[in-house]
Amino acid sequence: MCQTCQEAFSVKREHRASAVHLVSGSECRCESQQIFEGSPGRVSDDEYLCIIISDPQYLLPNGNGLDPNAVIQIDKGGLSTLRSQASIGEFQQTLEELQRRSKEAGKERYLHGVCVVQVSDVRYENNTRFLCVYDTPLAGKPYHADIMGPLIAGDSKSQVKRNKYERYKKLIEVIESTLTAPDQFKNGALSPFARLG
Repeated sequence: MCQTCQEAFSVKREHRASAVHLVSGSECRCESQQIFEGSPGRVSDDEYLCIIISDPQYLLPNGNGLDPNAVIQIDKGGLSTLRSQASIGEFQQTLEELQRRSKEAGKERYLHGVCVVQVSDVRYENNTRFLCVYDTPLAGKPYHADIMGPLIAGDSKSQVKRNKYERYKKLIEVIESTLTAPDQFKNGALSPFARLG
């Protein structure tokens, strides 16, 4: 693994300004290698990722579908996910952390569901590179992973912004159909985090 990637992943998530130094064009540097010894290894194409969908943060105002803003982290510090092999405890820890941060900000947050998507469907679109997936274990969460977006082209800042938004919409289309309700995911173990009624 290259030193640049190691340094990038070693800083705290909130200090990762962007993933530009990790992903360039269609190339995802070091994606094919294990990033940290604490992880179970690189994320393979035949694995599944579990993307936690928060209510109301990641829902469209009309309630009909997921908001593209749910995935903007692919162009920032990385979209946080858990690999399907993660324990119930890893999911519970993640949800407790999310709810605690929202409460501190004076907002509510519930579990709407979990999108369970195959890695290959995130990495590729029509056999070309779409996004990058890295193993990024965290304390208490060895099966944590991040989805990041390669640099995106455009003739102007506004064009780049539009292209990024189109990519967010595409990713939403990929994951939205895999949404699993709290009472159906992991035998309903995460239902206590869902909105009652």
